Amino acid sequence: MNTGTISGCYAMGTIVGGVYSTQFGGLCGYNVGTISACYATGTVVGGSNSNRLGSLCGLNEGSISGCYATGTVVGGSSSSSLGGLCGNNTGTISSCYATGPVVGGDNSMNLGGLCGVNYGGTIQECYATGTVKGGVLSNGLSGLCGKNEQGGTISGCFWDIQTSGQTASAGGTGKTTAEMKRQLTFTAAGWDFTNVWGIDENRGYPYLWVFWQPASADLNGDERVDLADFALFAEQWMR
Repeated sequence: MNTGTISGCYAMGTIVGGVYSTQFGGLCGYNVGTISACYATGTVVGGSNSNRLGSLCGLNEGSISGCYATGTVVGGSSSSSLGGLCGNNTGTISSCYATGPVVGGDNSMNLGGLCGVNYGGTIQECYATGTVKGGVLSNGLSGLCGKNEQGGTISGCFWDIQTSGQTASAGGTGKTTAEMKRQLTFTAAGWDFTNVWGIDENRGYPYLWVFWQPASADLNGDERVDLADFALFAEQWMR
């Protein structure tokens, strides 16, 4: 549980809960403080009646900004509120993204690529690309957010309808993979591609500047070194 500040941190481990596990997250289970510039890559697994599971945070009542999650979230047969980044949000989530799969059991409900349930909270300038799958009797499966209620606000958000396997969401706008790799898709919604976001046009999804670093000659992560990498290097050099 975080009641203070978590910044510039990451988590990679697997989190496993029991039958009635709740508020499980790869980095933080329950946040009422501030989480910024963090990421999580580990798997989060709940039992048959688990709820509020997220790859980064289980339940957010505070603020999460400039973060991402790539881990898998798995719930049991009657699990609910599962999200690629956050299971349940009543606070604020901004400038974040999630790419990992979200998987529920036969009677699971309210699964989203980014957030399971947005309960009176605010989600802005975020996106999700992960696969969202449920079982035979599942409901509330969505590319971005499974359920949005109690006056919750979702603005300037997107999800990939092809990679997620979902064409509907309780908020946000669904786009094709090609559209999700174009800067114009996001700048039209007011995203800041000078100070917050970056993108390798037509090759990759938006990334957060705070995490950008030239780890190798393959700067854009497409598994080859060519002029596109040099162009990205030149762009960062000018910054």
